Amino acid sequence: MKTHKVVLIDDDSSINFLHQILLEKSGQYTVVETFLMADKALEYFQSPDRPEIDLILLDINMPKMNGWEFIEDYKKLPAELKAGVTVMMLTTSVNPEHMTLAEEDLEIKGMIHKPLKVETLSALLEKA
Repeated sequence: MKTHKVVLIDDDSSINFLHQILLEKSGQYTVVETFLMADKALEYFQSPDRPEIDLILLDINMPKMNGWEFIEDYKKLPAELKAGVTVMMLTTSVNPEHMTLAEEDLEIKGMIHKPLKVETLSALLEKA
């Protein structure tokens, strides 16, 4: 079984911590990096010495740069930096517009309601 390398992007440090523990305890995921600010994550993705990444778990509502703005800038990155990376949105929102936007965006493979459950993530990754 492949272990997925994950980047967590959420402005709530306690959520990042909780998700990191949950993912690593599952044995299926290794959290490579966590970010409180989406713009810092974009800088990281452009770093030539960053490790290979399989999965981005991205919060929607964040200050300075929200998840949707991150996706717009992420789309502009060179294809080789995004190759093999799956993006999943994390949300506490029940706004149906968010679901529609996520379904229509080719960069986003799914939307997960927080807090994260490994079973939910694994099921979505199987479909992606």
